[in-house]
Amino acid sequence: MKFSLSLPPRRGFVGCGIAALMAASFLSVASAQVTLISDTFDGSSVNTGLWANGSTGSLGITTVSGGSISLDVNRQDSARNGLLAHGTNFNPFEAPMTITLNGLSLGGTTNGSPIALYAAVGRLPTDLGGVATGALASTYSAGGGGYYSTGTGGVLGVSILKFNTGVHYLQVLDVGGSNGTGTVRNVFGNISLSGMPTDMTWVIDGANTQFTITLEGATFTGGPGSGTNTVTGSIDHFSETVLDTGSGIVSRFVIGANNTGATSITDGAIGTFGEVSVVSAIPEPSTYALIASAFICGVVVLRRRTRA
Repeated sequence: MKFSLSLPPRRGFVGCGIAALMAASFLSVASAQVTLISDTFDGSSVNTGLWANGSTGSLGITTVSGGSISLDVNRQDSARNGLLAHGTNFNPFEAPMTITLNGLSLGGTTNGSPIALYAAVGRLPTDLGGVATGALASTYSAGGGGYYSTGTGGVLGVSILKFNTGVHYLQVLDVGGSNGTGTVRNVFGNISLSGMPTDMTWVIDGANTQFTITLEGATFTGGPGSGTNTVTGSIDHFSETVLDTGSGIVSRFVIGANNTGATSITDGAIGTFGEVSVVSAIPEPSTYALIASAFICGVVVLRRRTRA
């Protein structure tokens, strides 16, 4: 009796390689980044599918017109008016995240504590996820003790401050901790600016514990970025651990305006934002390409072995 062994034709493996290369190419090009939120404020009211709007005492005045949103605190005391995204996947420790804020302006004057326009990423201890509410939006800010006073919580927040002298400053707060032991760190102190920036690009790379802020329409006149429009800093306290609720990661994105303390001006801070977007890179595309390649090759080989 004569036995023979048939092997799959070599062209099957060539085809497998081509398919794998095609998959790798497609994934590396088409899946380089994902948009977590984007709003051009083209309507006449807040897009409630993206945001919840809330203010201290529900006294804030929010106006959407001409491709921008105006957030008026409308109070003299320490208060805020903010937009909080419904999404809970703003996690810069999973992949680098780029926040773009265009069409910025800060109205209102102060004879007391400075007024501010802010953006922040993080989680309040009481926020366990789900759809954002106005009440929750009114409690989020660019940093402070509330982020860690009970349980875990933390934030990385940036503010443009305006003092009664008319000078603008940039402030970055790095907040994190648990069970009342957290720390608020003003990363640079308050860096003086040449004026109010019109645009800001903020890249947060959690894996490498650093961030970069680039301004348009103003330059830094003090601090590490003096004479330029770009500054880079480190993240010491804000971490993925403080975003963990015990049943998953919750990380929000918020923008707004606030009075940092008492001011003698009735309206207080009025922050205006044009287009706002947050874009995240995805995990290394080559990883997905490798998985796709292995799957495609496995299917090809299995089918040919079945035929044999």
